[in-house]
Amino acid sequence: MLESLLVKDITTFRLYCMNHRGNKADALTRKLSSLKALFDYLTNQAEHEKTYEPYLIRNVMAKVKRGKNEKKKETLNNRSEKIKGSILYTEDEFMDFRAFVANDYMELIKEDKRRLLPYLQNRERDIAIVSLLLGSGIRLSEIVGLDVDEIDQKNRTLSILRKGEKADNVIFSDIALDDLMDYLAVRTQKVQHTEEF
Repeated sequence: MLESLLVKDITTFRLYCMNHRGNKADALTRKLSSLKALFDYLTNQAEHEKTYEPYLIRNVMAKVKRGKNEKKKETLNNRSEKIKGSILYTEDEFMDFRAFVANDYMELIKEDKRRLLPYLQNRERDIAIVSLLLGSGIRLSEIVGLDVDEIDQKNRTLSILRKGEKADNVIFSDIALDDLMDYLAVRTQKVQHTEEF
């Protein structure tokens, strides 16, 4: 059935999503991207176990062009303008958020031992993570994949893998370095020894 789909079927699906499901450009783009990825997988990667032939010979999604209403690629400048209200820009905002994680949150949960004990166990680590996120601009997934030997304390740089497995060196702030050193000082006492952050 997938092999017999026509471009007009995909157009009908697109119109259905917009008019009956109320999908906006972002949602529609994600759906069509998912379909493109599925068809690409079935025609170029997956194969029958016995015949070693692809599941599909014909890929209708290769003929589908992006619609006028779908989201277009933006420059980083344009994207940053759209999300600037959600980002901590100033040193004061950064320090306020860090202070909340370091101290104020503990005040909120001090009566709840179920939440307080894990917080105390991971406090230094969590402060270091927040400081590295805000003091370097790296993603959470990049911190998760960070090993201790990829941190250059002297030059305040991190060796990380970006999206697409691209290696990069990122500078981080003095505050992040201080918080990182505090975490590394207690790390072996609080968690089993590991080379991961």
